[in-house]
Amino acid sequence: MNQRFDQPLRLRQAEYSRLAPIVIKAFSVFGLILSAVLLLGLWVEAMAGNDVAPGRWIFAASVAFIPSLLIKVQLWLLTHASHFLEFRPGKLFLSDIGNLPDRNVDGWVLETDPWVPHCKRLKILGHVAVRHIRFHLLLDDPAQIEALAKLLHERFPDREKA
Repeated sequence: MNQRFDQPLRLRQAEYSRLAPIVIKAFSVFGLILSAVLLLGLWVEAMAGNDVAPGRWIFAASVAFIPSLLIKVQLWLLTHASHFLEFRPGKLFLSDIGNLPDRNVDGWVLETDPWVPHCKRLKILGHVAVRHIRFHLLLDDPAQIEALAKLLHERFPDREKA
């Protein structure tokens, strides 16, 4: 029988809320620098007496918005995607990763989250071939946390990391 544990959408959004402004500002600065370099190149070309099409000036000025727009779209997709862990016979299904056989689970930790103190964060460490896997799941429902801890202790009793 499969048992699934879903991370609530509000916790997924809270997880990225502290990161989003920093990343968006960094990519906005990158976009402004890129746009400034393009505009400077066009200015040098125009000063040399070459004709520069208006479309090139418009593109160079508007390219600053592209990196921050792409990051905003990516963060929106990350915060609205379903994030879950499902116990299946002989394996775990991790939403962002896929199937992880039980023998490939190296360890797990269920601890209080430092950024959202009223929640518990599950960390699962594993490997597939040479790829190391780190999976995080944030939960706030005490009954769900207790059921998850019980299942983890039953399935992986010797792999709990302190």
